[in-house]
Amino acid sequence: MAARPDPGARATALDPSVLEAVLDAIGDLVVVVEPAGRTVHLNRAARAALGPVPGDDPATAVAASLFSPGSWRMLETEAIPAAVRGEVWQGGWRSG
Repeated sequence: MAARPDPGARATALDPSVLEAVLDAIGDLVVVVEPAGRTVHLNRAARAALGPVPGDDPATAVAASLFSPGSWRMLETEAIPAAVRGEVWQGGWRSG
């Protein structure tokens, strides 16, 4: 008899293709960025809103170059620190 998975156990790894499919299904913009600022993934909504990235590969884009200076400042000072704290952040675009 096969062992049943423990529903309370946390998954330690997720198949990258599954994660990409989930992120692409989200209608909001999702930009996954490493702490050093390298873009790891843009979901479908982000690619549509932000347009093409250099070389058509998110891994070649520096996250700050994808946004207006005002939007990047907001992300850098509000959204990223909230994510690091494990909080949910919601906000809108800023111009300039």
